[in-house]
Amino acid sequence: MAPEITVITAVRNGSNYLSETIESVQKQTFQDWEYIIIDDASQDNTSEIINLYAESDSRIIPIFRKNKGGPFAAANHGIKLAKGKFIIRTDADDISFPERFERQLNYLESNPEIQACASFGQLIDENSKPTGYKFRYPTSPNVIKWL
Repeated sequence: MAPEITVITAVRNGSNYLSETIESVQKQTFQDWEYIIIDDASQDNTSEIINLYAESDSRIIPIFRKNKGGPFAAANHGIKLAKGKFIIRTDADDISFPERFERQLNYLESNPEIQACASFGQLIDENSKPTGYKFRYPTSPNVIKWL
């Protein structure tokens, strides 16, 4: 049976933060997901980190690209393989709050006229401590379309 959500992370040389990103996906309150992680020809130990998590969690699907294509090409590669009804994109240096997937899924299912949603963000430093800077995504349909 296909998962409700496919999570996609395109990464290149992301070994500094990738473990925290993967663990934040694994700690979600909503657990019916597959996680496609696309390594875009990294030159650090990103592939080893991906393999380590994939070995212990069958929901993690590693994809290793031999030639660098950039973040959009890598993400599109993952989207083509997605089996979930919904797709969640998260970067290799993003940490999702535990209820992110559940809240976004509930919102989309409660508002079928909405086709996409995003969440607010809070920057953290190299020690995973909040910097105090928060950013908000635009909510105006015209601004979103322009972006």
